[in-house]
Amino acid sequence: MSASTQWAPPSVPADGWNNNQIAVGARTVFLWALGVLVGSWVFAIGLASSQSLGVFVSWLGSATATGLAIWAIVLGSIGVGRAAKLGGYRRGTALTGLLGGLGVLLIAPVVVLLGSLLLLG
Repeated sequence: MSASTQWAPPSVPADGWNNNQIAVGARTVFLWALGVLVGSWVFAIGLASSQSLGVFVSWLGSATATGLAIWAIVLGSIGVGRAAKLGGYRRGTALTGLLGGLGVLLIAPVVVLLGSLLLLG
């Protein structure tokens, strides 16, 4: 086999992150954000007998989910950059964290407002 046809592994970034664990972290944080958002809404609806506590739980869950979503977006964008350096390795995982974080960030205010209206209405 000639030297030009031999397979060469993708280049490893200088910091040694050759397995793109940041992409996995982005996806994990996104799933936590989604779980916190949905869980707080369900828990708030379960507290329908105590409306003010239900609204507080809904708002607290939304704030926590927003923070986690921002963290997922940051990790996802770093993971996409690393995937480009690694020949696309775990690019889909990083995009899941990035786009999922954006989705949670956009939907969190809607969920908290709907939860508040259902509890107070």
